[in-house]
Amino acid sequence: MPHSPLGIPFYGPPVPLDARIHDTSKIPFVPHTDPIMWLGLELNYSYIQPIFEDLNKSSSNLQSRGEAHITVISPPEYEVLAKVNISIDDINTIAAEHNIQASKFRVICLGKAELQENSVYQLIVSSPDLVDIRTKLFQLYWSKGGNTALFDPKSFWPHITVGFTEHDLFLENGVFKGDNLCWRSIELYTRD
Repeated sequence: MPHSPLGIPFYGPPVPLDARIHDTSKIPFVPHTDPIMWLGLELNYSYIQPIFEDLNKSSSNLQSRGEAHITVISPPEYEVLAKVNISIDDINTIAAEHNIQASKFRVICLGKAELQENSVYQLIVSSPDLVDIRTKLFQLYWSKGGNTALFDPKSFWPHITVGFTEHDLFLENGVFKGDNLCWRSIELYTRD
């Protein structure tokens, strides 16, 4: 029986995922500047939607945002960076300079988090390219006098939210979205 990266048996069969999910370089970069500021790698939701629909058959009333992205700088992280006058425009400039939309990533597994009556499903990913962008932002933060104890570019749990029963869960809720949540394996395929 296959196991997660942390040695826990997967629950159920592998989840099929179209390998074209990785083709992000032709998707336009979207600046998130109002009202909540954050940085993300935009994805094609059409590759996530079949997973959402399959999960919705067995889970009760899953909700979806109808879009897909990998958050690179969360709104709370933006607030930390903004304290030393790093603007969302500064963040977006660094993202553009490092061609965020061409960032490589690997889908590790389908994760599942449960807290009280709420369930959240996400694709857990790994991306050294996105960590590099976060590191460039850390260097800018340091150069402007930022307290390096308050922002760690490697404290990063990249994921793609697929759906949730009530609302998404975040680190602020005490939920880590890393290999610890691996629930089912992923099977990449390519269609012509």
